[in-house]
Amino acid sequence: MESMDLIPDTKILEEVIIKTIASKELLFSLQLLDKEELELVKFLYLNDETSEKQYLSKYAELKEKDYYYCTTLKKRALNKLKSAIGCNIFHIS
Repeated sequence: MESMDLIPDTKILEEVIIKTIASKELLFSLQLLDKEELELVKFLYLNDETSEKQYLSKYAELKEKDYYYCTTLKKRALNKLKSAIGCNIFHIS
């Protein structure tokens, strides 16, 4: 009996590995954000406390920040994540 025979479904194993790698890449990339960028990303996309969608306008209101400033902050944070994840996945320096 080969060791591959012990693995019930390699497709499921591949999915688990891909999700694990993607999670690690995201966690690493989040560390590259400054405090304010990370706070915004968590508010908009990583908020597990509530099932309702969070909006940028609500963030701006809660933080007493200009909406335009918040849009710029969001774009900057997402561009940093995109660059970091792209570099890590494709091993670009």
